[in-house]
Amino acid sequence: MGLRFIIGRSGSGKSTLCLNEINEKQKLGKRLIYIVPEQYSLQAERELVAVSGGIVSAVVLSFRRLAENIFSEKGGITGKHLSETGKLMILRRVLMKNKDNLKYFGIVCGRTGFVTKFSETVSNFAGSGIGADDIRKCAEVFEKDSAVYQKLIDTALIYEQYCEFIKNEYISSDDVLSVAARKMSEAKYTSGAEVWLDGFYGFTGQEYDVIEKLLMSCENVNITLNMDKRSFLSDKMTIEDDFFEPWDTMRRLKKMCADKGINIEKTAFLTENRYNTDGLICLEKNYFKWKVNENNNSAGIKIMEADTIEDEINMCASEIIRLVRDKGIRYRDIALTARNLSDYEEYVKLIFSHYGIPFFMDSKRSVMGHPCTELIRAIIELTTNNISYESMFRCLKTELTTVSRDDRDILENYVVKYGIKGSEWLEERWKRGFDNDETEEAENKINEIKDEAIKPFRDFYKKYKNGKHNIKNITVDLYGILENLEIAEKLGEKAEIAEVEGDIDKAQEQIRCFELIGELMENMASLLGDEDVTIKDYGEILEAGLSGLKMGIIPAAIDMVTIGDIERTRLPNIKALFTVGVNEGVLPAGNTEDSGIFSDRETETLEQNGLELTHSGARTAFEEQYLIYLGITKPSDYLYLCRSMRDGSGRETRQSPLITKIENMFSSVEKTLFRSGDITSVDRPVPALHRLGEGLVKNNRIWQEAAEWLLNNEKYRNRAMIIKKGSELKNIEKNLSAKNLKRLYGGKMYTSISQLETFSSCPFCYFSRYSLKAKPRKVYEIRTPDLGSLYHAVLEKITEMMRDRGLKWQSIDENEIKCMIDEAIDVIVPDTANKVLLSTAAHVYMIKRIKRISARALSVLRKHMCSGKFETLGSEITFGSGELPAIEIKMPNGRELLLRGKIDRVDIYRKDGSCYVKIIDYKSGKKDFSLSDIYYGLQLQLLLYMDAFLKTGKILTEDEPDVGGVFYFRIMDPIIKASELKENSPEAALYKQFRMTGLACSDADILEALDTALETGARSDIINISIRKDGNISGSAVGRSEYEKIMEFSADKAGELGQNILEGDVSINPVINGGIMTCDYCEYKSVCCFDPKNGNEARKLKHLSSDEVWDNILSGKK
Repeated sequence: MGLRFIIGRSGSGKSTLCLNEINEKQKLGKRLIYIVPEQYSLQAERELVAVSGGIVSAVVLSFRRLAENIFSEKGGITGKHLSETGKLMILRRVLMKNKDNLKYFGIVCGRTGFVTKFSETVSNFAGSGIGADDIRKCAEVFEKDSAVYQKLIDTALIYEQYCEFIKNEYISSDDVLSVAARKMSEAKYTSGAEVWLDGFYGFTGQEYDVIEKLLMSCENVNITLNMDKRSFLSDKMTIEDDFFEPWDTMRRLKKMCADKGINIEKTAFLTENRYNTDGLICLEKNYFKWKVNENNNSAGIKIMEADTIEDEINMCASEIIRLVRDKGIRYRDIALTARNLSDYEEYVKLIFSHYGIPFFMDSKRSVMGHPCTELIRAIIELTTNNISYESMFRCLKTELTTVSRDDRDILENYVVKYGIKGSEWLEERWKRGFDNDETEEAENKINEIKDEAIKPFRDFYKKYKNGKHNIKNITVDLYGILENLEIAEKLGEKAEIAEVEGDIDKAQEQIRCFELIGELMENMASLLGDEDVTIKDYGEILEAGLSGLKMGIIPAAIDMVTIGDIERTRLPNIKALFTVGVNEGVLPAGNTEDSGIFSDRETETLEQNGLELTHSGARTAFEEQYLIYLGITKPSDYLYLCRSMRDGSGRETRQSPLITKIENMFSSVEKTLFRSGDITSVDRPVPALHRLGEGLVKNNRIWQEAAEWLLNNEKYRNRAMIIKKGSELKNIEKNLSAKNLKRLYGGKMYTSISQLETFSSCPFCYFSRYSLKAKPRKVYEIRTPDLGSLYHAVLEKITEMMRDRGLKWQSIDENEIKCMIDEAIDVIVPDTANKVLLSTAAHVYMIKRIKRISARALSVLRKHMCSGKFETLGSEITFGSGELPAIEIKMPNGRELLLRGKIDRVDIYRKDGSCYVKIIDYKSGKKDFSLSDIYYGLQLQLLLYMDAFLKTGKILTEDEPDVGGVFYFRIMDPIIKASELKENSPEAALYKQFRMTGLACSDADILEALDTALETGARSDIINISIRKDGNISGSAVGRSEYEKIMEFSADKAGELGQNILEGDVSINPVINGGIMTCDYCEYKSVCCFDPKNGNEARKLKHLSSDEVWDNILSGKK
């Protein structure tokens, strides 16, 4: 009975000595036990088999597997085993029950991740033998209003109730080793055995208990510790010393032996090393030294940098291929480690598969994100959130239901368009949008899909949406949904497909995930089945359990690169190691303050008062350095320290102090920068394909040769051909063919002025919207265009009501206006945007706002009319399909362009047999009259309306119509600046905000009719015109001849645009006008893919002054 230490620095052969000794003693027939960290057990078995030539009688165990063997001999443990997920669910339930009684954690206990942190704290308590009373006793030291006191009291309450819950019935994973230690004194399994413990640098309190029992029952116990002889022989060390962690472990073990009277055998000191390069020998010897000779030989060490994380993994993959190809190293002799492995996992999976590198991801994978898990969570969310759009389609998008992808898309478009939610899903039939016999087939289709979608969840939703229910019943019914949907069979099919495709890991995941979820639900029903909870609380408990579910995947082969976490992964004797993410704050890890439920400072204080949880921040920092030392000294030949210069968010990073240390240690250490576009960085066909397009665009000769090689390879030819064509493609749209033009436009061309303006702003936008009639998916919401249409409809309705009732603007008052608005809104709102304004309280408020803005606009319009001599002739006067014929425009090629349209309002003023016309266009957006925009064809509407009305409007006016003016009236909710109130009353300042922009005829009679209050030396409050003291007019007013010229110009511009359309112009040619580009608000920018680098250009329009426009028009310049 004795303890022997096996001491040596990293790479000195400690594990090799253990394996050789075990192999030799196997021949003697003794019971031999080799205990290693759990994640290293499979590798240790392989190494033992290799050493012994395949004949093995020794057993390789982890502490947990040793406990299971003890229980197997002694008849098992009393009570049911409580898994980690079971523990999380119980803790979540206890936290929920005591939420109102918690002084500190009441607010945060429901947050994501809190229960996991609390579970870790419980494990620390159990490992250290700390009870609830110990915690309360420690709390007495602190002030009662301090945060640490409140945390301790809350922790004691939850911990006590958790222990009470599992007492006498369950054995937690945290207590397994303690129970095993108590039974070991009676067990024959370890009696007289020889034991080796290898790969540990420290032990938990429970593991120390097991070691104590091993020392008392075994013939001999051998423990390896990674440190040098000097440290081992030191009487005292501090946490700042190099090998403090293993020294502290040795100290505790020696004390244990002294207390129990156990003999300590002669220590085995190992001094050899297995390194084959000078750089690694020097690194291992000098890692903990502050000052070293900077002229050391750095052979075997390389620092590699890349721009992004993706490039970083590409860089590693390329180097791995080189090592295997040029150096003859096997994949199994290579490893890649990271401190933050989760940041790299997806990149490694994708890029290594592209390079054809076999790899094993040594990490337990969460079930969160797996389709089966997402389906379960979505079912709970669906029931909790009243069948919201998000929850229903979260279910359907797992693709584990019976609804096909195409049917799901049809259903989603309909649901989004009509805002379907809640009890509407339970309606027998949906009828919205189906109001005639022609749509019967579509109606039947959408209802068939709806029924198929809701069928699996309908009964569950109805049963559990309200009230409290038995957890067991909820779980049984939830699992019943999975059975009815045949989830196990579907995942089995996915696993078979993955296996055929060679993705063994994915195949294992599909099967294992469903097994784990089944076990979780069984545990939930067993642990908490008798309790009654709401479906929301049930979801929180289930979420806690799911968050703790991890899948362990068995390596599919032996010759694979190991991908692991620098702290968790125990690597075999490897030849090459790539450590990625060597950036500041990542490796070594940054400040972990407040990472648990107790901060580092609080943890230190608790330790001082006898409550040891985890290591304090200071000790953790030195422990981190020791972990790095263990990690980077694993390879025998090559060490690559890799970093990306930008993180996943694109922020610049700084290199780790570890790299700085290496650079100080080796002045000539090799440092390379990976360039993703460089052909020399590509070692495999698939990565070459991925970068081929970029290389060909640069017209690089080597990439041209690579393209030829890929095109000549049957396996890659099709993809290479597509990429090559894509690299040669310019994003230039050719004119449509005559055949397509005829199909689109036929004989005569009908369009609208607003469509011509769209064409002028971008031909491709016009083509997409009006020729192809491509439309974005309709969403059940009120949008800016909907509001604009609604305001137009209200003003039109009011004008119609006034006409029908024989009312005049001059005779109605504010109250009559408000009454008519209420009446108009009641008629219009139900027909606006699929009744969206009637759907929620927020939209009801919007209706009130619409009424207020409409009332203000109408009040201003009434004042305008009262301040002038014009009378309303009509509103919504249509061209082409109503009161007036279509506007006929002669195009330069002699063909005719027919324009349809609708004038918002026409006012007339009769005098001396003349009938002057004023055209008003209502705008809810920020749009002012602009001569510059008219010149460029972006604002033709008002002038073309005036021109057309003068030619055809006599039908309505009886007298020959003559020009009065065209104006924009803005419907808005203006904000008055304080400076505007200095000379005006609030009412007057508000009134001026509605001043109309446009173009008036400068005849004195017309200006007076527009604003009777307009005087010499003043500015009109109605239109953008002033009369100077000398009698000259300032603003937008011109004589009749100029008016005729600009109307003629507008008609000619419309003709040009129409001819361009008929010539098939669909060019991607947006304008930039006033700093705003057409693409900024275009619905089709994802279709045209405008890109200046790929041949596209925007037309930057110079803003022209009024004088410049008139000079161009009058001189005939276009």
